[in-house]
Amino acid sequence: MIAAAAPEILKESAQKLIRKANELDKDVDRGDKNAAEQDIKDIAPEVEKHIDLGSAIAKNIPDDPDRAERVREHVNDIRNLEPKVAEAARRALANPSDAKAKEEHKDRVGDLKAASQGLVNAALMNPEDELLENAARIDNKVKQAKDLQDAKKIPELNEKVKDIARDVKNQVKVANNYARKTRDPRKRQNLLQASKDLADALNELVGAMGVVM
Repeated sequence: MIAAAAPEILKESAQKLIRKANELDKDVDRGDKNAAEQDIKDIAPEVEKHIDLGSAIAKNIPDDPDRAERVREHVNDIRNLEPKVAEAARRALANPSDAKAKEEHKDRVGDLKAASQGLVNAALMNPEDELLENAARIDNKVKQAKDLQDAKKIPELNEKVKDIARDVKNQVKVANNYARKTRDPRKRQNLLQASKDLADALNELVGAMGVVM
């Protein structure tokens, strides 16, 4: 029963973790050390849930080893990211005038949120559905990036494009794994070509928007 409910519990935990990560980002921007430390404490139990639930889910999909491996990869990412998020937040708070420290903090928060969402998708969806979900998310974020560019909101644009890059990296990995698994040579070729086209499109987007990755 617990194993069957694990994906939905994970989904709820991801919503909490992403919300807390966003709060941490805002509190660091405000320079509120006490609130940021509380955010870090609140993130920890959700990370533990991600690790425990993700590991349980991976063990319960033996018929799909590629999907199980994707789940385990996201679990490891989240496990490794938790101390990095805390460290980067504290460094940014200790050095409020250090733009590089602030950027590192935002990058780590973005990495944690992306890993959480990636784990949920891998746990809940088959590869085809995950590819469709990811594609819709990327398309929406590209539109948001263009709006930020038109508004000349450069810092926000940089963060949005980095966010897109994380999604593209995950999408390419899912597509390539699915390509290796499928027995349909035409589908395999289409998936591999789509991965290449997506990576090329990201490079063009970065160049067109003048973003430094």
